[in-house]
Amino acid sequence: MSDRRWTVVTGATGGIGAAVVRALARRGMPVVMACRSAGKAARVREEVLAEVPGARVKAMALDLASFASIRAFVAELERSGLRVGALVNNAGAMCKRFERTDDGLERTLGVNVVGNYLLARLMAPLLAAGATGSGTAGLVAARPAGCGPEEMGREAVPGVAVADRASVPGGMRGPGTDGAGQVRGAVLEAECGGDGAGVPGGEAERGRRGPGLRAGCAATCGRGEVPGMVGEAARPVARARIVNVVSCTARVGRVDIAMLRDDGRHYRRMAAYSRSKRALMILSAELAERLAPAGVSVVAADPGVVDTGMISMQRWYDPLADLLFRPLIKSPARGAEPVVAALLAPEGMTGELFRGRRHAPIGSVYAGDPVREELAAEIERLTGLDA
Repeated sequence: MSDRRWTVVTGATGGIGAAVVRALARRGMPVVMACRSAGKAARVREEVLAEVPGARVKAMALDLASFASIRAFVAELERSGLRVGALVNNAGAMCKRFERTDDGLERTLGVNVVGNYLLARLMAPLLAAGATGSGTAGLVAARPAGCGPEEMGREAVPGVAVADRASVPGGMRGPGTDGAGQVRGAVLEAECGGDGAGVPGGEAERGRRGPGLRAGCAATCGRGEVPGMVGEAARPVARARIVNVVSCTARVGRVDIAMLRDDGRHYRRMAAYSRSKRALMILSAELAERLAPAGVSVVAADPGVVDTGMISMQRWYDPLADLLFRPLIKSPARGAEPVVAALLAPEGMTGELFRGRRHAPIGSVYAGDPVREELAAEIERLTGLDA
């Protein structure tokens, strides 16, 4: 996103969030700092304005541990009349002891997963409204894995741009589909490799959403099960974007529906954090599919291990760990790089995971997790989105 629409950055009072605000301000991009502490937000805003005179930076109140605060923030943003083009879900929690949110959820999960999901869903209409146009042709065809240039040349689909990698999960419900995941009239952008790895709606998900898809190359190289690829109901290229800041700890997290009813009897700080980040990765794939028909792309960004207050273990050995460990990890500015890269990536790219300056589709270990649909449905119920 390279225009002058506003970008909302949560958790912008320090660490990666503040670094993202500075990076965007230096690029002339207007930013809304969505923060729990008005005092901290004001100080960071003053620092940014001192570094970048004339920068357009606003601060607004948001507490992701409260559904009421999230809804009030979105309502205020709508009343402001700002044209919003992107949301960075950066704010997170890692609680030393078991705590509950205002709505009764375990706090780490409530902020990192449920709060972020609710904010993304409520802001999606604002983001879609802030995006104008649909690209040159309104369609993008990807060159999937397994399709070489000889199979999918740039002239294979006249008038349709060709991207180098998958960007839109295939088999989505919504405009352009038959409700069972079969696309009627759009060019799918998804990997067509052996088992559909990394592709929501691919063959790896047969039985979960109806007929599976070896999506992406069916339009031009004859493989797959997608009828009538071009013409009937082409969706717009996504011009708005949501970036979910995830973590490498997602690899070891264990996610199930029972975690939404955690009573704290077996609470462990790192286990709670890692499962929340795994859940956010899973839901990033879900949202990428769910919001694509509205023209909103969803990607994830992994900053790596970054020198922020969150990595403190709040133990007696913290000073020693700070002395030995912190010099070896990334600065907040470096940690912000994949987030900024995700924001500036080409329009239409969705369902990707950014690490450093590289990106790849969110893997099937997350996108194809069997808990995905049930988790999203339960969060929709808990937050009242299904009402």
